Amino acid sequence: MKIYLCDLVHDIGQRTRVIPLGIGTIACAVKDSYNDQISTKLFIEAKKIIEKLKSDPPDVLAFSNYIWNTRLSLKIAKLAKEIKPNILTVMGGPHARPDQEGLKNFLDKNKQIDAYIPFEGEAPFAALMGECLKKKTFDIKKIGFVQGSFLNLENYKFERLMVKNDDTSKKEKYNSAYYTINRYSSPYLNGDLDEFLDDPSLSPMLESNRGCPYSCTFCAWGIGSGNKLIKKNLDRFLDEMWYIGKKTKGDVWFMADANFGIVKDDITIAKTLKEINKKYGSPKTFIYHTAKNNAKLVFQVANILGDSAPVNIAVQSFDPKVLDKIKRKNLNNKEISQFIKMHQAEGRTTTTDLLIPQSAETLESHLTSMRVGFELGFDVINTNILRMLPGTEMESDKSRKEFGFKTLWRPMDSGHGFYEGEFIFETDESIMETSTFSIEEMHYVKSIHFLTLLYWLHGVGKPLLKLALNIGINPIDIFIFLAKDQKSELSQKILKPLQQEYKEEWFESEEELIKHYSKKEVYEKLATGEVELKKLNLKYFANMIVEIDLLASSIDSIKKYIQENSKIDKELLETVSKLAFDTLKTDLTSPDLSKTIDYKVSKENFDCLKKFQIISKDEAYNDEDKSFSLNFYFPEEKFMLMTNKLKELNFEENPKNAIYTAVCIGIGKFLYNVNTNYAVKESSYNFDKNPFERLPEDQKEIAQIHP
Repeated sequence: MKIYLCDLVHDIGQRTRVIPLGIGTIACAVKDSYNDQISTKLFIEAKKIIEKLKSDPPDVLAFSNYIWNTRLSLKIAKLAKEIKPNILTVMGGPHARPDQEGLKNFLDKNKQIDAYIPFEGEAPFAALMGECLKKKTFDIKKIGFVQGSFLNLENYKFERLMVKNDDTSKKEKYNSAYYTINRYSSPYLNGDLDEFLDDPSLSPMLESNRGCPYSCTFCAWGIGSGNKLIKKNLDRFLDEMWYIGKKTKGDVWFMADANFGIVKDDITIAKTLKEINKKYGSPKTFIYHTAKNNAKLVFQVANILGDSAPVNIAVQSFDPKVLDKIKRKNLNNKEISQFIKMHQAEGRTTTTDLLIPQSAETLESHLTSMRVGFELGFDVINTNILRMLPGTEMESDKSRKEFGFKTLWRPMDSGHGFYEGEFIFETDESIMETSTFSIEEMHYVKSIHFLTLLYWLHGVGKPLLKLALNIGINPIDIFIFLAKDQKSELSQKILKPLQQEYKEEWFESEEELIKHYSKKEVYEKLATGEVELKKLNLKYFANMIVEIDLLASSIDSIKKYIQENSKIDKELLETVSKLAFDTLKTDLTSPDLSKTIDYKVSKENFDCLKKFQIISKDEAYNDEDKSFSLNFYFPEEKFMLMTNKLKELNFEENPKNAIYTAVCIGIGKFLYNVNTNYAVKESSYNFDKNPFERLPEDQKEIAQIHP
């Protein structure tokens, strides 16, 4: 039996490309189960699988189904059926409602798919292949029924497959009798993924556990595991890491775990990552999702990894009513503040996420959440529109009706391309209006989010915003002012075009969206670059980085607002304004990675700069010259990582597109470093007092690790 497994990415697009660990694991499941009765081959490039289908079609063609590749996979499945009508096409993944009705609707709509596997895929796919071998057929009508797969047959009844492991699995800590993370061999260690490790454009993907023990209504992470956490065998995982370190040509590694830092094994994993980096030089950057409930372990993990990874304390909202409706429990604000200070004292970046418009969210409650985020001192505040993910509670018909969700559709930035003469792109259904948050308010807040990304997340003019916070002006008030100034250069060149594009990118239905982009006059403009499928905030951010004069004038606008709305000392304000611009690396490809700048300022204002944590408490004041000096530096490793990518992306001829891509994949850096000792090292936070122990008894179960 010949099986091709596909985890496809588009020809054109800026999304980070990762090694296909998922389909590699599926391949291990069938090879371990049936040995030489089957052969497998893995694909991530659409053109390669198309060529292979034409020259040597398989018996079985299987696809992963994610929001970033669903329409591409369906296109290839349709093509496969045209080439070989009796081919068995199988799809699995989270981008379909996993209940009986949801699976039936998906397959009714997509007749080119013969079988769908929700939840964990290894054992059900192996069972399906076993039935094919046993009955010597790839015809689903002759197969009739197989547990774990939804066959595209009339009146089919789906039953989830829960394969109980043998007794030896009980000896494995955190293992589950009903999940297969430790059941099959490793696609890394058996060499199945070597061809992808050899590709420098692909980032290694690691998985030390599966599932999530929480039940947030907007998230699909815990659905497949029944809101449990299932741990991979540690020794095997460490072996995988060392193997990857030796083989990979990728500098950025991704951890697929939902809550890294939730168990003690993660300390060992973090230490091993540092050892691998020391020996092989990779990973230079490690992207992971922080555990939500184990502050002590998260802090220890972050201490080990250092600046190779930011620390994310995702809150989604600070509003108690919203948090209750989305079934989320955060640390309280005092605990978050202490946590932030401890990380910043070690020189780490702290980030948080806010989603809108959530259940019961209002414009006022969202802006208040942003205010709180600034006041707590987060270095980065990410704001995102809620994307509907099939199978989540928020995406259900019940929640749509209860909270008055109105969704619109737009193209995803995950990529697009022309395949066998047809233009294919991915679609995104997002909430754009609720019973408490109007679409006009969503249009308005787009500018606020962009200004937050520009000035706070990426730090353009951030010293001025820190000064404002210390004298009682919240950055939100500055952003509201800038958004209202319709005559400014910032508004004319950036905010108005941004908001107009934002309004125009949405469609009432997926069908309308697809129909529009299927028009020849539209997709031809995409091919020439006249029309682009990009994240708008990042697109206009890249425009700003190129427009140095516009950056300077926008920083000046912040300075003027502070001056007009406070009694701030003029010399102090001018000094911070100059420092804000000096922090910018205006020539991104210049090898000049350090500079020293003198600032003339009174001793009183110098002390204010220290007090407000705009400069380091260790900076020295020159009484004779009435000045101080700051040393700015740009990390060489990050400079090389970024400039190599910019050159690869033809920065000289198309700087905006190159910067956009660098930001999308997380290696864009535009500011010099200057030590500010942002927070004191002492903290009264008690790690031993787990805030989740305050949960009512009937809610404690969701925060437990699967035994």
